[in-house]
Amino acid sequence: MLLVVSEVIKELPATLILRPFNFDTVAVYTYIYAAEERMYDAAAPSIAIVMVGLIPIIILTRMIRTSRPASRDSMTALEIKDLSHFYVKGKNVLSNVSLELEEGEILSILGPSGCGKTTLLRIIAGLEKETGGSVLM
Repeated sequence: MLLVVSEVIKELPATLILRPFNFDTVAVYTYIYAAEERMYDAAAPSIAIVMVGLIPIIILTRMIRTSRPASRDSMTALEIKDLSHFYVKGKNVLSNVSLELEEGEILSILGPSGCGKTTLLRIIAGLEKETGGSVLM
């Protein structure tokens, strides 16, 4: 659920719906400013998108923590071992990615466009199959 919320906010499907009616969203303005290399102007809308995306994640994480009984031992909620992913053209998108996320932890994945952030989330969600390594929940 948290992955879906953060992906929807990042990709903003509303942009696809509203764009034909000549209505620009914050994501569109951010893209326009960045494309024109107006980074100072793109900074505020970019931060706004990130902050809005964090609010539901923090709320849901707190709800999950309070709804579950406390335990002494922390449980691993997500474990990724040596994850790799290659596309048909042979482009290496992910190479030997490993991480362990404990229950209740929040993880932020940052990187430039095309580095594999969305691919990693799609593999975790089960929408794509990894070409190497393992994902355990």
